[in-house]
Amino acid sequence: MVDENPAHGVFNTGPDSLDGVDRKYAYRRSTRYGFYVTAGLARESYLADWQRAAQATAALLGLFALLSGGLALLLHRTWTRQTALTAELRERNEWIVEAERVGGFGHFTIDPITDRWMASKSLCEIAGVGAAPPQTWADWRKVVHPEDRSRVEAAFRDALSSRRQRIIHEYRIVRPVDGAVRWLSGAWRLAPEANGGMPQVLGTIHDITARHAAEDALRRSELLFRSLFENSIIGTATTSPERQWIEVNQATCDILGYPRAELLGKSWMELTHPDDRARSFSGVNRAIAGEIDAYELEKRYIRKDGVVIDAYVATRVIRRCDGTIDYFITLIQDITARKNADRELHRSRDLLQRFLDHLPGTAYIKDATLRVVHANRRFLDLLNLDPRQSIGRSNREIFPGELDEQISADDRRVLASGQTEVLDERYGGAIYESTRFVIPQDDGPALLGGIALDITRRRQLEARTRALLEINEVGGSLPEREFLAHGLELAERLTGSRIGFLHFVNDDQETIELVTWTAGALQGCKAAFDSHYPISQAGIWADCFRRKQPVTFNHYADYADKHGLPDGHAALQRLISVPVIEDGAVRMMIGVGNKPDDYNDVDLTTVQLLGNDLWRIVRRARAEAALARRLAEVTQLKERLEQAHLQLLQSEKMSAIGQLAAGVAHELNNPIGFVHSNLGTLQKYVDDLLAIEAAYVRVEQLPPSHSGAALEDARRLKVACDYEYIIDDLPKLIRESKEGLERVRRIILDLKDFSRSGENDWQWADLHACLDSTINIAWNELKYKADVERQYGELPKVRCLPSQLNQVFMNLLVNAAQAIEQRGRIVVRTASLDGQSVWVEIEDSGQGLSPDVQKRLFEPFFTTKPVGQGTGLGLSISFNIIEKHQGRIDVRSTPGHGTTFRITLPVNGSQHKETKA
Repeated sequence: MVDENPAHGVFNTGPDSLDGVDRKYAYRRSTRYGFYVTAGLARESYLADWQRAAQATAALLGLFALLSGGLALLLHRTWTRQTALTAELRERNEWIVEAERVGGFGHFTIDPITDRWMASKSLCEIAGVGAAPPQTWADWRKVVHPEDRSRVEAAFRDALSSRRQRIIHEYRIVRPVDGAVRWLSGAWRLAPEANGGMPQVLGTIHDITARHAAEDALRRSELLFRSLFENSIIGTATTSPERQWIEVNQATCDILGYPRAELLGKSWMELTHPDDRARSFSGVNRAIAGEIDAYELEKRYIRKDGVVIDAYVATRVIRRCDGTIDYFITLIQDITARKNADRELHRSRDLLQRFLDHLPGTAYIKDATLRVVHANRRFLDLLNLDPRQSIGRSNREIFPGELDEQISADDRRVLASGQTEVLDERYGGAIYESTRFVIPQDDGPALLGGIALDITRRRQLEARTRALLEINEVGGSLPEREFLAHGLELAERLTGSRIGFLHFVNDDQETIELVTWTAGALQGCKAAFDSHYPISQAGIWADCFRRKQPVTFNHYADYADKHGLPDGHAALQRLISVPVIEDGAVRMMIGVGNKPDDYNDVDLTTVQLLGNDLWRIVRRARAEAALARRLAEVTQLKERLEQAHLQLLQSEKMSAIGQLAAGVAHELNNPIGFVHSNLGTLQKYVDDLLAIEAAYVRVEQLPPSHSGAALEDARRLKVACDYEYIIDDLPKLIRESKEGLERVRRIILDLKDFSRSGENDWQWADLHACLDSTINIAWNELKYKADVERQYGELPKVRCLPSQLNQVFMNLLVNAAQAIEQRGRIVVRTASLDGQSVWVEIEDSGQGLSPDVQKRLFEPFFTTKPVGQGTGLGLSISFNIIEKHQGRIDVRSTPGHGTTFRITLPVNGSQHKETKA
């Protein structure tokens, strides 16, 4: 039914096409906006009940007014009913309010004409405007989020202008009370006013903030999942129960080497290595059977390029509601590098284990609680441990008693300090050098590492070396017998023996010189022996002599050929007997016995070395004593030889002087002769001059009248004496006489220098002066045989023994003259080499020397002269003198072409001599 009033009215539309509810709508024409506004009102709503109740109440009140109390009974009944209806209305209202609050709903109405806004309490709570609720549409619009206002306003105007009957819209509001942003879903309808009036806007609002947040989270989750799926470095895929790829990410494609489109067309089974398919089938079949929902395995795939890769595969089953499999989610990780690394690590561990097993000692690693976590084969063998049961065992479980406490204390100290320590440990009769060190870990407490080397043999060798050094140190300070006893005690101590003996074997190789025993061997022994004992009567301890090699008896009691022991001799359990052999004969026997355990090669070698050293030192001491005696004899002989050598040297020098004596005498005689003659002439000249002088004196004494005749006599006397010649010849005569006397003086001085003996003072000398004086002395020997040429160079002064060098020059000059048969030539040359040495050459044009003669030139007593004409010591002494000056003498000679001797000398021969000394 529709009212005919065009300004407002009510009409019924029948069942709604959306929810099937019959609705009555009121409408009213808005004079403000110029369009109709409708508002829907459900028949079952509380507004209809209120309207009916209000109408009924109004009717009753009117009737009551009309009846004016006459209808008291009816009024009472009506009031009772009204009270019940009001209570029911209030209850329904409360129910609606609670339902809206719980459901997050609210409702509102808008009068388009007055723009009045009315909202339920629940809506005000949602919007956060309880204290100041909106009164108009414009007030509500202020609550709307600024970014959504224009959109909401546009939708609202569109609904009013187009009279759309139902609007659903989502937008945001900002709660004034706390500034929180809420998402709302608004739905409104236009309900026309009754009698054709402007329709009202009736609407509901649902708070969808939680749903919107959940949808955002879901979208973000989907985006994140898709991003993770596509960008994961781990292969991710979904597969069907028929083993087909459903969806794969790029990492899966990269791992398997196929493009995505090509991979989706294949099954994962055909890419699986044939040897791993059975294991893969097993997991899938168990999942299909419902036994498991997930499984993991390591398998191999064959890539498109044919390369086989190792992969870790983790699969989870996604089931439908009925329990059947929808699809599989599979994670694929390429572990080829890890597997290769594992294989390499396994090989490295095997290599390390083999390396540790071949170490010369034990090696182990313990954790912080001192339990074994790793050990090599020698460690297990030494401690007799089963490899499978050794890991995890503590020191107490491995080592007994006090050894466990000591080892544990050392281990804890090293772990606490972090410092590497080297310790000595004893176990099973052996000595071990244990090196302990800390092994840091990045992901846990530090470990303790240890390496132990058996140094028993090394310690034995060190002790042996110390003993050998000790023997060498005391060898020259102890008497022989005490020294041998000391060495024997060392051998006994080093081998752990309790008895020992040492005896010499005499040169006849049939008897033994009994030398010494240790105290343990003679303890309680009453047997007496001579100092020389027959070897034939000796027991098995002398078998080393008979066999000429060391012998060892670790079971003396079982030895069939033993001869027995003297009464009181210490009993034998074990024995080592070693011979000391020299020049094929046994010189000494040394032995030890009664070691608590068996003798070994180290013991045998130790006794052998000690015995050899003892014999060597004794032999050397004896040889040194004999040598000392011989040295004393030689020293005495040397002193006599030196005296004889000095006498011989002086004799040779005097012999040379003797040979030159006649020549020197002749050289002296010549100047002395003409000086003597000059003195006779000088005497005659003096007599004549004296006579002339006397004549003139007489003239001076006569008176002038008688002086004429006397003066004439004086003149005649001057003519007769040849006064002019005398005056002219007299200075010459005196000068020649002085020259002759100077020559005599020089010859005498040269002879004195040359013949000086025992000169030992080094001095700086001019070699040219030495050569000139020597030539002057030997001139009588030289001038009749050769012309002497002096080819002197620039020479520095030389520190030398001049008289001895003069003797060398004399020998060479005289030999040069004697080598010339008739008339020849002698050249004396000198030169400086480098400022540090000089040389002197004496060259002759004589007969020369053959090579055989040159080889023996400097041998003592060798001479080419006839018997009686030479001692053969000249060149030998010259050689020794030049050698004393740290120089050398060389000879060059060719038969028939003369000989050249070169003497090379250092400038400071005495300094070289001291440096060399």
